[in-house]
Amino acid sequence: MQRLLLPVLLFLSCNSLWAQMEWSPNYMQTIWYGDTIAFDAPYLYLHPDTSGSNIWQIGAPSKPGFNAAFSPPNAIVTDTLNPYPPNNHSWFDVYLGTFNFSDFYGNDMFIEMQHRFDTDTLKDGGFIQVSYDMGSTWMNIIQDTVWQDVNPAWENLNLYNQSNALYNGEPGFSGISNGWVTTGFTWHYTPVRNSHAPMPDTLILRFNFISDSLHNNRNGWMIDNIRLFAVDLGSGIGQTQSDSSIFSVYPNPAANKTGVRLNQPYQKVEYALFSASGSLVKEAIVQNTQEFDIDLSQISAGMYILRLIINNRLSTFEKLLVR
Repeated sequence: MQRLLLPVLLFLSCNSLWAQMEWSPNYMQTIWYGDTIAFDAPYLYLHPDTSGSNIWQIGAPSKPGFNAAFSPPNAIVTDTLNPYPPNNHSWFDVYLGTFNFSDFYGNDMFIEMQHRFDTDTLKDGGFIQVSYDMGSTWMNIIQDTVWQDVNPAWENLNLYNQSNALYNGEPGFSGISNGWVTTGFTWHYTPVRNSHAPMPDTLILRFNFISDSLHNNRNGWMIDNIRLFAVDLGSGIGQTQSDSSIFSVYPNPAANKTGVRLNQPYQKVEYALFSASGSLVKEAIVQNTQEFDIDLSQISAGMYILRLIINNRLSTFEKLLVR
């Protein structure tokens, strides 16, 4: 895993703008499962365009080529019955925050979706934007270098790139996908940079579909199973040394208290304990130390995730079982 990540760390340390790499969740352990938007029930943080020209519809797709959702019965599709019209711009938004990413919001955010598309190549298609100011300004997710050390341009699976421009110049998905495609992207921290800015309370993802003036009798874009999750960054990006652990936890499993031992003394160590659901249970800062204890006497039995940030650099995660 570290062989795959090393080139990215080198590029990041040189402040390069763009790089592509292997999709890390294939190799990292998922430590938190958030919402999956399957479009079979109302989702509070899904906000569609309410204009009369919007063609995004939630339902059972029923047209040639788009005749079934990835997880039936429903998906969101640019019209469940008809080809998309010319001169159209339709969108829907997904809001992200602690309300659906729990306390992993702003630190360790992975998004994955199933989708298929059938459009006029390099003319019509779909693209994803992000807004950090509640929709006042937008940017394509592959052009976002605002908040996180690692963002969709750095690390993704089957995402479009700068060369895949649609008729309006936006990079996006276009052409014929030939079936369902899994696409994933992420925002998270790495240990390469010494500082990071917190995200605002809410991030908005906008899924846009556009068509030019020509009618092509094609199906458009269909999306299903938008999945939110977090992974164990400690197995790769979270490590700052090769083949050695930043810290160890003992005892583990533990009752009443456990001890943390670092590989060397550090000036500042922030630790946070998360429940299996992603809720923050306990946090504290210790300074000028190589080892310290965590009081678990008021913590309910169960599986937890311990996260350390060392000298303002995200280090790693470790599972902790409390008995």
